[in-house]
Amino acid sequence: MAGAIQRRGGAEDQTAPVLGERSEQSSASWELAITSVHTSRFGDHVIIGRDEDGQLRRALAPAKRSPRDPAVGESWRVTGPIRNHPEYGPQLQAEVALPLVPRGRAIIRHLATDKRFPGIGWATADKVWERFG
Repeated sequence: MAGAIQRRGGAEDQTAPVLGERSEQSSASWELAITSVHTSRFGDHVIIGRDEDGQLRRALAPAKRSPRDPAVGESWRVTGPIRNHPEYGPQLQAEVALPLVPRGRAIIRHLATDKRFPGIGWATADKVWERFG
């Protein structure tokens, strides 16, 4: 933990956070398959998607923390602390938000949902995957 002060106690050394520093336990990193994106008037994004376990998750990604706008069907890695929103419950406050290169069967979702591939639906994307992997 950068900037932490060292405290000695008992048989093991422990570190404690310095005032203003977040505990590592409150931080998370999720790979989300994006199901919807909502953009605020300030350009920030609320990303809703499924994590590796299929659980629906919410992340708030400030525009300055991501290289471009996220889109439905993409997979993104978001990392940051989890905070409880009074209306929507737990959501990750992204300190880092990056798009991931599709791999494996995620390529099917990418081809079928990305606007850059007009005319390719789920059936065609599945055939492309079966043929080329």
